[in-house]
Amino acid sequence: MNSGKRTMEILSFREALEQELHQGILPYWTRHVFNPESGTFTPRIDGNNRRDPNGTHSIILQTRILWTFAAVTRLIQGKQYLPYLDAALSTLEKHFLDRRYGGFYWSLESDFSVLDDAKRSYGQSFAIYAYAEAYLATGREELKTRASDLFLLLDEKGFIEDQGAWHEGFSRAWDPLDDVRISPDDPLEIRSTNTHLHLMEAFANLYRIWPDPMLKNRIHTLLSVFLQKIYHPEEHYFRTFFDDHWHPTTKIYSFGHDIETVWLMLDAAQTISDPVLVQSCEQVLIEVADHLMHKGIDPKFGGIYQLGKQGAVHDTDKHWWPQAEALIGLTRAASLTGNDRYLKQAMEIWNYVTQTFIDREGGEWFFRVDRFGEPYYFEDKAGPWKCPYHTSRAMMETARLLSNGILTSKGNGTGVQSNGTASSHGGAGAKSNGSASQSNGSASHSNGTATSANGKLANSNGKPVDPNGTPRETEKEPNMNDNREITSP
Repeated sequence: MNSGKRTMEILSFREALEQELHQGILPYWTRHVFNPESGTFTPRIDGNNRRDPNGTHSIILQTRILWTFAAVTRLIQGKQYLPYLDAALSTLEKHFLDRRYGGFYWSLESDFSVLDDAKRSYGQSFAIYAYAEAYLATGREELKTRASDLFLLLDEKGFIEDQGAWHEGFSRAWDPLDDVRISPDDPLEIRSTNTHLHLMEAFANLYRIWPDPMLKNRIHTLLSVFLQKIYHPEEHYFRTFFDDHWHPTTKIYSFGHDIETVWLMLDAAQTISDPVLVQSCEQVLIEVADHLMHKGIDPKFGGIYQLGKQGAVHDTDKHWWPQAEALIGLTRAASLTGNDRYLKQAMEIWNYVTQTFIDREGGEWFFRVDRFGEPYYFEDKAGPWKCPYHTSRAMMETARLLSNGILTSKGNGTGVQSNGTASSHGGAGAKSNGSASQSNGSASHSNGTATSANGKLANSNGKPVDPNGTPRETEKEPNMNDNREITSP
């Protein structure tokens, strides 16, 4: 392909991501989720944009909103989003913060009274992550102090040194809980990849503003655990649940968590400037990206499946956040190797997102679609797990990578090579030139058709149609295990 043409395609892709951030994602959260009368964010909005006045306020939603508006404030170097940053921060400080025992409550009733006063490490990690980002955006010393103090408290109460692990759940007074799950759909296990992933993510962000030697040691410990105990070096995925000695207890894995975990591992290794860990994480990134492209992407309809098990697809639904995390992970793989097939795959996923997940009429991304691209409207647009963090971070981080001359440097000289075993799937997204549908948060659904990457006509949900736009009959989804485990985003 002509290099000039490819450069223009990459530029168009980057511009589409930036447009979705500034004209799609952020306006939805400032205009629809934020309530200017109360100065708070609506705790739940469903897939039809109906507000739930009795919705539960979640520490995950609140901290991820804070992180988002802090990150975008840093990005634009302006004050446009500071009111939303301050609103999220105010709710955390007034209602979620436990001033007696320290830490943050898990959830609140709609009137902000405490619903669940547990101190789950997953929730504390996002508080650390968000407060560190807010400090980076504002320079307010009290935010850095809040983040570092919370790390020290969590480390004192939860770090299990001989296991390289953290206890994952506590009572209000920081007594360990027997049931540490963050979702009732999770198996009743003592240890999870998900919690330790987000501890690593939070600690790395804290280290950027507070380079404490003990904190560096904890990041090193987590990276070693991920490389030595959690990662499956033959199958190239991350195990998900464990007993208290890091023995795996399930064979299910999450394609979204795999690609998110590995790019965050690389980010953490780079943050603490450990060249040995950086090199190991780079290699694992390529292995996981190849596994995702080979096993985790729907070759017929496009998009990333939710779960795998023993080398096969276990859940054919597609959730919003794995698509977002794959944009970052695959673009990083392209940057490391100089191999365009990773970037092509990222572009195809983006086109699938624009045709399937982005709600042109109602705004935001749908939470989940079935294999054929039909949204589950009962799922949240905003809620305890449906937050702007995955999507906004994907737009910002992928655009940043694309701005760095992604395919011109041929990697960074570390010699990371793709094993070449994966192929780029077409799926429902058009072969990307970066100029596919771009969100402005107000455009309406097209009733026309688009050509998919495999040359077939598809409607706006990615479903096959005849030339006149009539939906064609499609094959049935494979039968899935009704008792499948679900991992939280």
